[in-house]
Amino acid sequence: MKINFKATNLQLTAEISDYCRDKLNHLDKFIPADESVFMDVELGKTTQHHKHGEIFRAEVNFHTASRHFRAEAVAEDLYAAIDEAKDELSAEVKRYQKKRGALVRRGGRMIKNLLKKIYG
Repeated sequence: MKINFKATNLQLTAEISDYCRDKLNHLDKFIPADESVFMDVELGKTTQHHKHGEIFRAEVNFHTASRHFRAEAVAEDLYAAIDEAKDELSAEVKRYQKKRGALVRRGGRMIKNLLKKIYG
């Protein structure tokens, strides 16, 4: 999986990018091993002059061949914002996979009932 980083009003260090990469590699188990899968990660500060409050922002856009997922989080700490965005993104991917699996099962159930009526 390819990850593109962008920093806004923030110096992107190797430590930050490694932390983000470690957290987002958790999503590899939900996706097929495909070269077309990539992420756009934007990390930054929402303002330059505030010292307190939620000033760090993490936005993750996750692109697969069939679907696009997006998560955004704002927190007092950059690492907390990354964690929140990762949790939101993994929940969205899991919800999509569960919905897709239910659709396949429902289609299989309909075919089974149709065959029972025909050959029943």
